[in-house]
Amino acid sequence: MPPDNFLVRAKRRLVEKYSDQEAWNQLGVLEQGELVREVAALPSTVADSDQDAKQFDLLMLSLHLTVLRVDAMRLDAPGAALLIAIH
Repeated sequence: MPPDNFLVRAKRRLVEKYSDQEAWNQLGVLEQGELVREVAALPSTVADSDQDAKQFDLLMLSLHLTVLRVDAMRLDAPGAALLIAIH
């Protein structure tokens, strides 16, 4: 992770903590949660060149957004209260 990135700087303590191999050797449930919540979304310097994976991710994101939009349109329609009550 680029230490000069402002997002990484905000989590510097955690980045330094998990830069040490020993922290990974004794990874407990609390540490795993900390990594997922605080570190996983930070930018990386690793370049991902798998175009197929990126296109698949974009396709899935588009599909999810379409489903959410259709659901939102159904909820705005007359009888939305009934639809909500059924679910």
